[in-house]
Amino acid sequence: MKYFKNILVLYLLLFGINSKGQIIGTNLVHNPSFEEYYTCPDATNELYKCKYWWGYSTEYFNSCATIPQLAIPSNAFGFQYAHSGVAYAGFGVYSNTWINNYREAIKTKLSDSLIANKRYCTNFYITLAEGSFVNDNYVLLDSIGMLFTKDSVQDSIVPFLSSGIRVQNDIFNIDTVSWFKIANSFNSNGGEQYLTIGNFDNVISWPIGKIGVTYVYVDDVSVCECSFKFSLGND
Repeated sequence: MKYFKNILVLYLLLFGINSKGQIIGTNLVHNPSFEEYYTCPDATNELYKCKYWWGYSTEYFNSCATIPQLAIPSNAFGFQYAHSGVAYAGFGVYSNTWINNYREAIKTKLSDSLIANKRYCTNFYITLAEGSFVNDNYVLLDSIGMLFTKDSVQDSIVPFLSSGIRVQNDIFNIDTVSWFKIANSFNSNGGEQYLTIGNFDNVISWPIGKIGVTYVYVDDVSVCECSFKFSLGND
C-alpha cells in the first residue's frame, strides 16, 4: 500500500502542477518609455537628448518638443500618441532611398550585465509611422528585433550585423493605428550589457525594384529575468 501511495504522490507532483504564468523581474532597461530627457528635442536626429538612449540619425519625440516636427501626437513622420506617457523614439529601420541597405537602430546600456545561462524576457511596443512609403504605398519590413552584445554596436550607417544574441520578430502585421507588442525570450551567454533595437537580417525581404523606407515608433522597452510560478491543481 505504501508503494502505491508513493506512486500517487509522484503522479500528482508530475501531472498535478500547473503553471500560473510568467513572472518577470526588475527591468534592466533605463528610461524604458523615453520619458526622461536632458533637454527637449528641437531638431531631428536627437535621440541622444533622451536619457540613456542614442542611435545614429534617430529621432526623439516628446510633447515638450520646441518644434512641431518632433511633437506628439502629430509630427514630421506621422500621427501617433505614445503607448504610455508623452514620449517615444523613432527611426528608419530600413531604407533604400538614398543609400542601399541603409539601417538605423536605437541603443542603450543595460543597468546590469546579463548572467550566463539565465533566461530573459523581452518586450517592446512598435507602430508604423505614416511617413513609411514605397511608391506612395505603405510597405512593411519583414522583421525587427533586439541585439544583445558585450560592447556597444558601431554607430554608423553600415548594416547592424554585429555578432551577439539576436532576438528577431516578424512585423508583417503592424500598422499606423495601433501599438503592437513584440515579445520574446532567450538564454544569455553572459556578459552582454548593450541593447540595440533594429533589423539584423542578412537577407532583406523587400519588393524588387521598389524605393522606400520603413520608419517606426518604439515605446516601453523591457528586458527582465524570467521565471515561472507553479501551483498544484487549479489553485
